[in-house]
Amino acid sequence: METTAYKQQPDGSVRIEQTIFVETEGQKKILVGMIKDLGTKARSEMIKFLGCNVHLFLQVSPAPAPVASRLRLA
Repeated sequence: METTAYKQQPDGSVRIEQTIFVETEGQKKILVGMIKDLGTKARSEMIKFLGCNVHLFLQVSPAPAPVASRLRLA
């Protein structure tokens, strides 16, 4: 997972954009199906931690080659 953007908004909220990397197309399909629940739970925890509203944007993408090779080693 990589945070691609983190921006404080004028209204005091935070906009966070994150990319979740997967190794296979099958993993991507599974995560896309789960992303709403994952995002809702993660956003709730972030609101508690940061103490402000959070606008969370999640994207699922294939892992770049160096990341994919590290995933296989783990």
